[in-house]
Parts: sequence; structure tokens; C-alpha cells
Amino acid sequence: MAIGELSGYLAGYGGGAIVEAKDRERYERLESWMRRYGAWTIFVLSAIPNPIFDLAGIAAGALHYPVWRFLLPCFLGKTVKGLVLAFAGAQSLEWIDRFLQ
Repeated sequence: MAIGELSGYLAGYGGGAIVEAKDRERYERLESWMRRYGAWTIFVLSAIPNPIFDLAGIAAGALHYPVWRFLLPCFLGKTVKGLVLAFAGAQSLEWIDRFLQ
């Protein structure tokens, strides 16, 4: 999942990222967070299911954030998200089994 997020990062890094007018305010806020908190912003936004992470990747690329400092917190956040979803799915199977009995 983390490697797939490189597309937004590279779009921002190359300067070819086009942010729509409706997303401009969010992008500027995320860019501000990236300047202040960097890796923590990437980790938190990648750990929760949301479409805003693409803008964070674009902001990281536009700020020329080092790629390894982007990928590491992104990988860790995506891992946390994946484990939580897998655990929730496993627990829901037990709940459904008890419900059907």
C-alpha cells in the first residue's frame, strides 16, 4: 500500500500536481502540517481510512520531503490500518457465528 502512495508523492515532487480549487484549502492546511510535523502527519493520515492522504502525499512531494522519510511512516501507518481492519474482520466472523446459532 505504501508503494502505491508514491504516485501522489511523485506528482508533487515533479511539480505537475494539479490540486482542484475545492481542495486547495485542505491542501494548504496539509502542507502547513507537513512543514511542522512531517512524519507524524504522514503516519496519522495513512493509519486512518480517508481520501485526504493523497493530498498529503502531494504536499510531501512538493516540499521535496525525502522519499525514505515519506515511505517509512506511510508503511507503518498502512500496516497499523491493515492490522486493525484484519482484526476487526476476524472478530466480526466470531460475532456472526454466535448470532447465527
